[in-house]
Amino acid sequence: MMDKTPSYYLTTAGGLTLLTGAVLRVTQWDVATYLYMFGAIAFAVGQFADRCTDESVVIRRLHAQQVLGSVFLLISAFLMYAERWRADILMNTSMGPKLHALVVSFTAPNGWIVFMCIAAAFELYSSFRLEHEQNRDRKSTENK
Repeated sequence: MMDKTPSYYLTTAGGLTLLTGAVLRVTQWDVATYLYMFGAIAFAVGQFADRCTDESVVIRRLHAQQVLGSVFLLISAFLMYAERWRADILMNTSMGPKLHALVVSFTAPNGWIVFMCIAAAFELYSSFRLEHEQNRDRKSTENK
């Protein structure tokens, strides 16, 4: 059982806000982008604040995967917000062609979904495995 630390509450609130923003994004409501971004930031701060003090290499690796998933959520929030600039960037001819192509590729429609799915895979896998490994470590220390 996880201790109810402030980082736990921040991660939970961020996750719920993140999910709400992602679901409302379907409606093309402008506030959904900001909800998603706020949720991603809160979730990532909660994950970064939750320090892993376990000696087990497996648990430390799983915690690092959760932090990496949070980074992917932050990237997806940035890309979701960058979609708003796409029309302006497509019309801008003052930047060089290589820079223009790079910026246009970063603001591709729905490109944020790819990073969100990668983050979800990291978070889901590591959360289930982390719980399993912590229970196994707890049982092994009780048997000693």
